[in-house]
Amino acid sequence: MAKISIIVPVYNVEKYLELCINSLLKQSYNDYDIIIVDDGSTDRSGAVADSLKESNPEKITVIHQANKGLGGARNTGIENANGEFLLFIDSDDTIPEDALLKLSEYSQKNSEVDIVVFDYAYVDDKMNVLSAEDGYFCPGKISSLENSPDMIFMPNSSCNKLFRKSLFTDTGIRFPERLWFEDLCTIIMLYPHARKIGYLNEKLYFYFQRSGSIMNSTSCERNTDIITSVDILINYYKKKGLYEKYSQELEYIILLHVFLLASVRVLKIDSNSPLLKAFKKYTKENAADYKKNKYFSLISPKERLIISLLEKENYSLVSILLNAKGKLKSILGK
Repeated sequence: MAKISIIVPVYNVEKYLELCINSLLKQSYNDYDIIIVDDGSTDRSGAVADSLKESNPEKITVIHQANKGLGGARNTGIENANGEFLLFIDSDDTIPEDALLKLSEYSQKNSEVDIVVFDYAYVDDKMNVLSAEDGYFCPGKISSLENSPDMIFMPNSSCNKLFRKSLFTDTGIRFPERLWFEDLCTIIMLYPHARKIGYLNEKLYFYFQRSGSIMNSTSCERNTDIITSVDILINYYKKKGLYEKYSQELEYIILLHVFLLASVRVLKIDSNSPLLKAFKKYTKENAADYKKNKYFSLISPKERLIISLLEKENYSLVSILLNAKGKLKSILGK
């Protein structure tokens, strides 16, 4: 049984898949396997996956299935994984050659850790680093959600974390199918079940920025999924009797991800979208006293101004501010 199973969901990425898988095959650490889940691709992605498996039959398993979305593909990988730990890699991204070695050494040294969080970077098609992000804001920290509830605010991507597989198998937690922002609910639902969460201050994941990716999509209506994702999260914490304990953190999640970030995303596309009022309504119903939230101080003065304008439904002015900021960056070349 491999120590680490790498799950790679695939959908119409024939141009990028080989680069992704090659970065996994070049690892300096060997105790791992790769599960490629072809999620109903309509291009040659499935054929590319089969070809990679043919060249590396001992390392790679390929599963072809009808389209279930990113979450559904990851779930298939979980169900078929044999490793003690799981690593999720998006099919157009890569990892450095020493990533698995460093993760394995860390998990071996800290055997009580069920989730290892690490840093990541955004890169272009020439692997130039566009920006870098810390996985957590307290280097070297090993803790739990109970002792450090602010861990809820870590970047919620599933790709900058190593998970003990039992977190999924023992709890029954899975990714929702066909839902954007599936990581927001799924990853935060896992946190209460982790004995310890550790942070490795190393950049071990490279997000490739391309125009067709979810993060850069200009789709507007799909932003409604943020409400569904947050609902799943809130209902899970209530079901487990954890909502009161973490109500401040969860209400701040609503303020940040629904009212602020989702509104800004939509405003960049359509300042007349009815979603803007829907986000406001949801926030008022589920986090009405957000200005009294103990984490409200984390909101910057600029973000507070945007929130104030969103409250007044002054969407045109927010759009002007966002566009002015973008133009200024363009002029300054930053």
